[in-house]
Amino acid sequence: MAINVGVHSLQQAQFDDSTENTENTEKGFEVEGLFSPPLYVQRYSFIHDVLTKYQVKSVVDFGSAECKITSHLKHVKSVERIALVDQDLALIEQRRHSIKPRLHDFVYKRQSSLFIQLFHGNATQLDQRIKDYEAATMVELIEHLFPEDLEGVRNMVFGQFQPRVVVITTPNSEYNVLFTDFSGMRHSDHKFEWTRQEFQNWCNNTALEYDYSVEYSGIGDPPAESQHLGHCSQAAIFLRTSQQQPVTPVEDKLVYKVVAEAVYPQRETIQLSPDALLQLEVEYAIRQFNCDSSYRDEDDNLVIPLNRLHGFPAIKTLCDIDSFSTFLKKCEYKFTNDNKAIVLACEPTSRFKHLDREDSNNKESGQFSDAEDDDTTPNYKDINSVTQSNESWDTELYPT
Repeated sequence: MAINVGVHSLQQAQFDDSTENTENTEKGFEVEGLFSPPLYVQRYSFIHDVLTKYQVKSVVDFGSAECKITSHLKHVKSVERIALVDQDLALIEQRRHSIKPRLHDFVYKRQSSLFIQLFHGNATQLDQRIKDYEAATMVELIEHLFPEDLEGVRNMVFGQFQPRVVVITTPNSEYNVLFTDFSGMRHSDHKFEWTRQEFQNWCNNTALEYDYSVEYSGIGDPPAESQHLGHCSQAAIFLRTSQQQPVTPVEDKLVYKVVAEAVYPQRETIQLSPDALLQLEVEYAIRQFNCDSSYRDEDDNLVIPLNRLHGFPAIKTLCDIDSFSTFLKKCEYKFTNDNKAIVLACEPTSRFKHLDREDSNNKESGQFSDAEDDDTTPNYKDINSVTQSNESWDTELYPT
């Protein structure tokens, strides 16, 4: 499966990430060449594109570390809930502010709601607060786990949690030969780094055991002459075979600790009344007739047959012709003597006085007020900061 790394929000996401000032703890070595955008950005963009493709509404990211993935997940239009889980309490306490809405989130509000929670927790345990989430992501996580912990995570995610979509990325060890003066693994905490065949064997066995299908992709293109080595990071996309989430008996426990929460601002949706909607359609139709001189009489009045005005599809679907005639009379339109046409001296701008008055009353009552937007503030809880360094080996190896 080929997922193209999209440009959905790369510029905005890179802006978000560029405002972060964090330290590297990677062991340093030189690499010929670079990735642009940075490899971690490409990975997060890949996750964004997969979640968008499958219209995921809720996602849990295990091993969130610096929480930089937030700036990509929040741009998935369908996503309404995000849970970030990591066991490094000091690091996520330091990074708790990164889940808060930025200024642009208040200016360019989301169409749908968004609630983000940052948890201190272990990926081998299932917390009841995430049991109904649709997707799970593990970005460069599994290579940090000892075999017994990897098996625990696999059993929890696929055997207990059982989300509809699971996305896993991990280093492709075959790519390591392209690094200059390099030996060992890419990070001192890595417990293993798999070849493509090793990774696919593990994924195929997991999919077979837990009733998932799996497809493979990659992030970080190799040089043209090294295509046979594959991508720098390899990825697996698991889709649950069953449409309904299986009910697995799991004791309800609050095993994660909430470190921070944030509620993002949402656009107001104003529901127009049927009369207000009909008003807009009539005004639009009259403007069309106003451009046609054949509907002018000798006194230059605009004369529009009622059946022609009602014939506009948008108007016809809203009411029958008798109700339409009643509506126009209520709006104080002048009719011909036979009541078969309306007569206008010019294009009207205030024919709907009764509706204007209703709208004015609504505004006074605050029904359509923007005041709520002005007062919107994130519901954000945090814990005192503790300084901690981070892991971002690909930022150091592939500077922008």
